[in-house]
Order: sequence, then C-alpha cells, then structure tokens
Amino acid sequence: MKKATAFLLAIKSMPKYVDFSKLAIVLIAGFVFFINFNTKPWNCGRVIHDDMVSYYCYLPAIVIHHDWHFAFAKDNPEFYADKYWPVKTPDGKETVKMTMGLSILYLPFFLIGHLFALAGNFPTNGYSLPYLIAIQFSALLYLIIALIVLRRLLAKWFSINVVGMVLLATYFGTNMPHYSTLEATMSHTYSFFLFALFFELTVKFWNSPKTKYWIFLGLLLGLVSLVRPSNAIILLFFILWGIDSNAAFGKRIVFFLKKWKQILLTAVFFLMVWLPQLIYWHTSTGHWFYYSYSKEGFFFSNPHIIDGLFSYRKGWLTYSPVMFFPLAGIILMIIKRKLSWFWAITPFFVINLYIIFSWWCWWYGGGLGARPLIESYAILTLPFCVVITEMNKKGWSKILGNALITILLAYGLFTNFQYRYGSIHWDAMNKEAYWDSFMRLKPSTRFYSLLQTPDYESALQGKKEIHTDNR
Repeated sequence: MKKATAFLLAIKSMPKYVDFSKLAIVLIAGFVFFINFNTKPWNCGRVIHDDMVSYYCYLPAIVIHHDWHFAFAKDNPEFYADKYWPVKTPDGKETVKMTMGLSILYLPFFLIGHLFALAGNFPTNGYSLPYLIAIQFSALLYLIIALIVLRRLLAKWFSINVVGMVLLATYFGTNMPHYSTLEATMSHTYSFFLFALFFELTVKFWNSPKTKYWIFLGLLLGLVSLVRPSNAIILLFFILWGIDSNAAFGKRIVFFLKKWKQILLTAVFFLMVWLPQLIYWHTSTGHWFYYSYSKEGFFFSNPHIIDGLFSYRKGWLTYSPVMFFPLAGIILMIIKRKLSWFWAITPFFVINLYIIFSWWCWWYGGGLGARPLIESYAILTLPFCVVITEMNKKGWSKILGNALITILLAYGLFTNFQYRYGSIHWDAMNKEAYWDSFMRLKPSTRFYSLLQTPDYESALQGKKEIHTDNR
C-alpha cells in the first residue's frame, strides 16, 4: 500500500508536460552518438581528410613540433604526404591554404586527445586514435551548445513546442546529420555554433550595449571570419537588428557615430583574434595579408543562385526542402509586421546567398546539398518559428502543416542516408541520376552511367559550367 501511494505521489509531482524543446536536443544528441559509434569515422579516415587536413595541421605543428613552418614534415614525407598540403606562393614559399580558425575551436579537444595519447602509449603525433576521437566529438559538443543557445533564445518569443519542432526540423530535415557525423569536422557545424552565439550576442547587445558586449563582438566576429572569411557578412545582421523604420535606421547610424571609441575597442579585439594568422602569413609569405586560394575566386557578375537553390547537382532546396518553411517565414514577417526581424534577416540572407553562389565552384566540390548555408540555419530558426507559430493557430493548417513538415523532415533525413550509401553522388548529380535514385537507399546498376562530372577547369575561368562525359 505504501509503495502504491508513493508511486501515485511521484506521478502527481511530475511536470504536467514534457519540455519538447529540451527533448529535441536530447534526440539530436542521441542520434549523433548512435551514428558515430556505429560508423566510427575515426576508423575510416573521415575525421581529418580533404579540407580538414589544412584546417587541422596547425595544431600538431605548433603544439607538438613547435614549428608552424612544417620543416618537420620534410623529415618524414611519407607520413605527412596526406597530412600537410601546402600551397606555393609566387616566390616559391609554402603556406597553409586554410585559415586557422577551426584549429582554435579544435584546440581544447586536441589537448584532451594529447593527454590520452600520452597516458595510453599511443603515438603523440596528433594523428593517432585519441586525437581523432576527441576532434570528432568536439563537433557534437559545439552542436549541442548551439542548440541550447538557440532554444534559450527562441523560447523568449515562441512556445517550447514550436521551438522543439523547429530544432528537430532544422537538424533532421537538412544536410546537418551528415555534417555532424561522417564529416563532422568540416567547418559547418562549428560555424553553426558561432552563428548561434552571434545571434544571442546580437539580442543581448541591443537590449543593453554594455562594454563587455563590444568586446565579445570583436572576439566573436574575429573567430567567425577566421573560420570562414566570407561569414563576416553576419555583421550585417548585427547592425540591422531591431530596425523597423527609416527613423530607426537613422538613429542606428547616429548611435554608431557616437560610439566610435567602442567601435575601436571592438576592432582591437577582432585583430587580437586574427593576429596569429597575420603573423603566420608574414613569416611564411612575407605579407601580412595573403590570399592563399590562388586562381580560385568569386565571379560576382555571374552568380549561380538558381543553381545553388534548385539544381539537381547541389540545390539547397532540392535536398533540404523543409527549408522552404523559414523562407515563407521571412515573407510572413512582413505580413505580421515583424519588421525589426525582417530587416535584420533579409539583407544578410540575400547577400550571403549572393556571395556563396558567386564562388567559382558554386557546388563546393564534394558534399551533400549546399553545405555553406548550414551556418545560416541558426539565423533561419527565427523565421521558421514565425511560420510554425502562425500555422498552429488554425486546426486545419496545423494538421496539414505539421504533416508536411514531418514528410519533408523524413525526406531530408533520408537524403543523408542516400548520400552515405552512394545513391546521391558527391558532385556529379543531374536530373536523370536524381530521379533514378529517388527514394532508393542504394544506387541502381545504371546510376553511375547517368552521372555528369562538372568541368572544374571551366568553372575556374568563370565560364558557364560544362559537363564532362558521363561516367
């Protein structure tokens, strides 16, 4: 009897509802843990490969070898052949192609891996198993922190059920599952984390522009741009946040003119973040600023925005159609007079699209969908919440809308597994290959004969993309 009474009291003392937004974060974290432990990316060469080689190589060079000019790599060329990819300067010097922003974010986990390597008698070269596992799980921690920050921020304006649905749909309905598991150590999950922090800092700053927020702005903007320089466009979101009229825009200009001392303070901390990179460039190339991408660049007079959004090769909305919802939310902001949100998000998002798809390789080499947009998902959670909130006001729209989101979420998640099993190719998709693989987990026998490889050489020259022969 006493046990039954205690059980009933325990039931009564439980909360009347489950916090769905917290549950969403737990589900996402559980999914990432499950996929990582089942696929073990550290055992299949997926932690440090391709672009990650150049993002990561600063750490072993500086922490272990105390030589960021990589002279040690020449002593063991076979080992470092796939671990150090320098680019040649016009005068024959060598430098790392990627900036060191990701190495800063990797650093705490690299040190943990180093300690475990020392304790477990693993090779302490930066590339043995403890380092790989530590770096792999750094992406999970940054992802969880980003989701917690977004949940805390969005819950100020929206119900926890709406926030939970948006977090689930933004993650599972897009290419984020792939870029937080099998290729987690690429820049996108880390930039998503930084954009989430920037979003929260923006809101806090304009509620109370204290000195500490000017400092945080410089540090965070420095790190955002050091990871991916083009992501500095997020500053536009900060500048325009809260502006809902011409008068408000005029006041914002006056505010910045009056705060020139604080702007200088922000610039100092921004440069502090960039200082190691500037010193590295100067010592390795002789220049304080160095463009390490050589012939690779932007063609702003010939952007591929339509291709980037809708193409079969890498279309953002083709492979993550659930993101039509936040785009609808941006439009809904005008109708619902959420202009202070609209004018912060829209210019940033449009210009960001323009920059991303003006890059010579608008499909960004190998990958699933438009991966450079992943970081922007942190900002797009706001219009996503707007449209879901409005949709839930009426019974019929709530039922139809949630059903559509569920279908598109499931489709987006399925494309991640299609990519993993090869029925979506990393760079050679076209209409025929897409429909041959539609709702097919593994490729058909004719799939590879349908693919068309993009002509990288023509793209480098800014020409209209020309396909090579079918594979």
